[in-house]
Amino acid sequence: MAESGAALTAQMALLTKAVIDYCAKHQIVRIDHRDQVAGRVMSLFDRGVTDLEQISIALEKDKAMSRLRRTARRLSQSGIRRKT
Repeated sequence: MAESGAALTAQMALLTKAVIDYCAKHQIVRIDHRDQVAGRVMSLFDRGVTDLEQISIALEKDKAMSRLRRTARRLSQSGIRRKT
């Protein structure tokens, strides 16, 4: 990794491919949503995730966790409580 988290040309190509592949797989077409994916990819890269497959796996896990958080938030807002 180059200084200040900047990616070299080959690394930028890899990161771009990760964004394009993920957005194509999940039919993400809005620019602002694609920008969010790109931000997540750069965050992973800055944390040392530099393999395309690892990035894809991490994005899928992040998507699953986001879905769980949204579901939990909806349940708590709707007044549904777990029985203890």
